[in-house]
Amino acid sequence: MNSLPGSDKNNYEKLAVIDIESLEQTPQWNKLITKLEKKRDSDTEYFLDYLFYKTHQILLKKYTKHTDFESMISSGSYDCVSGSIAYSLLLSFFNIEHSIIETDYHVFIVARAEGRDYIFESTDPISGFIKNEEAVIKHIAQFKPTPTPPSVQNTIEIGAENYQTTEGNTIYKEVSIEQLIGLQYYNQGISAINNKDFNLAKMKVSQALTLYPSERIKSVLDLIIDLEKPEN
Repeated sequence: MNSLPGSDKNNYEKLAVIDIESLEQTPQWNKLITKLEKKRDSDTEYFLDYLFYKTHQILLKKYTKHTDFESMISSGSYDCVSGSIAYSLLLSFFNIEHSIIETDYHVFIVARAEGRDYIFESTDPISGFIKNEEAVIKHIAQFKPTPTPPSVQNTIEIGAENYQTTEGNTIYKEVSIEQLIGLQYYNQGISAINNKDFNLAKMKVSQALTLYPSERIKSVLDLIIDLEKPEN
């Protein structure tokens, strides 16, 4: 039986964009960490499976678009961005190598242990832990860009309903947790644009750009500036 290394609190305490001190005062977070620490010496695959589903049981209660990490902790409402933030923090705490994957419409986690990849699909509480090697490859393939991708879809929020489409993919890249939080602000900015609250949209997208100066976030900020201009 192969087990994972012990927890390393320093792995997530160094994340300046997360208020770890406040997080550790949250009863639900502490409850989850306590339960996971009791299983950390288990077989690797069993532990990852347990971590995925126990997190849904304790933290991720209800899928709600545009939910930020703080709201998820307090209410249990989550989306693919806030859910992936939670999983990345937990995997970092337990010293498990992983990548956060940004795509056109979606975010998910690829964890790596003992030479194998595992998918953490936060929006699927029933079968979102993917361990079969062929299923992992198939899941990743559906998000890979087409050979001649069209322009980046700049005004579609992360977590859009059509995220499982394989047509017109343009983005598949590994991002940091800081950049993932930037995408959280990006989503909030897109929501504000849809509500025609351009002041709020500009504030949120500017926050996103500070953490993650990506092409699509820059393009949305330019769009907001254009929308703010008075009509001739």
